[in-house]
Amino acid sequence: MANLEHNLFESPWLIIVGLVVVFAVLRVLGRSLANKKLVWASHAPLLLAGGVALLAHFVETDAEKIDGWTGELLAATTVPDVAAMDRFIAPGAVIKDEKGDQLATWAGVKRTIQRDIFDGHGHTVDSVARASEAGVMAASVRIQSRIGSSEQVHPTRWEWVWKKGDDGRWRVVEFHWVTYRGQPPGKIFDGWPLPRL
Repeated sequence: MANLEHNLFESPWLIIVGLVVVFAVLRVLGRSLANKKLVWASHAPLLLAGGVALLAHFVETDAEKIDGWTGELLAATTVPDVAAMDRFIAPGAVIKDEKGDQLATWAGVKRTIQRDIFDGHGHTVDSVARASEAGVMAASVRIQSRIGSSEQVHPTRWEWVWKKGDDGRWRVVEFHWVTYRGQPPGKIFDGWPLPRL
């Protein structure tokens, strides 16, 4: 079902091109055989291609929504706007390292952000992928950030796990810190007394 949703609503170009090719083949065949019914029937795949294009334009899938919300959440971190972040992050959300060990909770990070240590610099949402479990998606995110008044840029890569709650709303439940300056954070910060937030 997820593949059909992706191919039909998010990236329908293969289906559209296939239908246009069927249209062209039926049209050429109908004309070469002087078969008016076949020429008229050739319009059906073209109409279907138009319908698929309209569906793709007007239907927004969960993956497309999550992609947009991830961008909004990243924009909120740049300001930082904690109230805007709260709209997208589950109250019990946790931050984990590349091994899955919990580094912090959203409540602790929120307190730190409110004390002013984070100043976002730039970000990119690489992709949004469906997880194997229904109601769970992951967004791959690259962030270039500055800490405090430092001009030094800290590149990080993250996997943000979005989960659909019982209320039907999608929220981030886990932030997986994948790399810091291209290396696993555990390798770089091993032995450092990182604060547990």
